[in-house]
Amino acid sequence: MRLAPIALAATLCATLGACGHIERVTDSLTLTEANDGQTVSVVRHSRFRVELAANVTTGYSWTLGDLPAGVVETVGAGVYAPDAAPAGMVGSGGRSSWTFAAKKPGRETIRLEYRRAWEKDQPAAKTVSFVVDVK
Repeated sequence: MRLAPIALAATLCATLGACGHIERVTDSLTLTEANDGQTVSVVRHSRFRVELAANVTTGYSWTLGDLPAGVVETVGAGVYAPDAAPAGMVGSGGRSSWTFAAKKPGRETIRLEYRRAWEKDQPAAKTVSFVVDVK
């Protein structure tokens, strides 16, 4: 009778890949401008979000910098969601968000710049960065 739980665990490990490499999706951590400059710790194989206020109707949008260390990576593309606004209202803001996966132990800096794409020679209107420490 004691073999049944062990057999079930072995089947799950075989189905999902090597035991210990099961992805843990938390999505409970959301970083915002209030976290700018902070270091946050996350567990390997977890996911977290970055969500920033934006207003694409002004031509500004958030641009994600490179992630050269490969410690974290984006899951899909960034998403812009406009805030609820009265019908016919133009120029209302919204939120830009990205989901990240913690891939391997180490540290990675996530840097985002709020700028107009055609103003390449101008400094960003805003910059935020977060250091992510993956355990």
